[in-house]
Amino acid sequence: MLSNQTSPLVGWDIQRLINHATGFSKDDLHGQLYCFMRDLLEKFATRLQSKMRFAFHITSEGVYDTDHLERFRPFDRIETAQLLEYDEFFLRHLLSILGRLLKTPQESIHATMITIFEDRWYQETRGDLKHLEVSKLQAVANFISLVIFGLPVRSKDPEQDVKLLPVRILAARIFEPYDHLFKHYMTKTDFPGVANATRMQMKEENKILEKWPKRLSEDHEQDGAMEEFHALLASQTRGQSRVVEWTRK
Repeated sequence: MLSNQTSPLVGWDIQRLINHATGFSKDDLHGQLYCFMRDLLEKFATRLQSKMRFAFHITSEGVYDTDHLERFRPFDRIETAQLLEYDEFFLRHLLSILGRLLKTPQESIHATMITIFEDRWYQETRGDLKHLEVSKLQAVANFISLVIFGLPVRSKDPEQDVKLLPVRILAARIFEPYDHLFKHYMTKTDFPGVANATRMQMKEENKILEKWPKRLSEDHEQDGAMEEFHALLASQTRGQSRVVEWTRK
């Protein structure tokens, strides 16, 4: 779930890169990323050499052009990347067209389709509900100011406040109550109706990927939250990426 931005670091878990053992300085993030990717690919290549059988089919075709995949069906896993973000079709079409290529639970209890809701769902939903409670806003403001900048909530220098505003906004997004917003989005777009119409079923608990892979996982008052917060901010992550896993009925 990487960004289309120019920097190769955007979208990666910066804390994971920093913690990865390499010969590079922890300040050399590009070197850390190189070593992380090298070790990850080597581990993947080693698994491919095992007795397990793998077959990958990667396509850049639109979701409506799946004829070339029919002869390979059914699949154990289908990952849709960010199709829901950039292509002009609805979730119902995605599930109905690609879902039929997935193995049934009788064929494999682990067969899963993975969909990623990145930014579009948030843009469509954020105006519907009040985001942060007033009490939480103050806690977030204090945390951002003290932890990130070492500054009071309001600086005496208006020019400095203006310069830091974009970073403060990005930081505040990490604390938004996305669970509540996404539940509202599922109701708004009728997830149950879509699932019934396409004979697919949304998993209550994800088994492959975290539901919120880019969100602050620690309470902002606990140990370790500061480091995680800095890492998320450095990766320019906003936290609203939501992974939904599906199975066939």
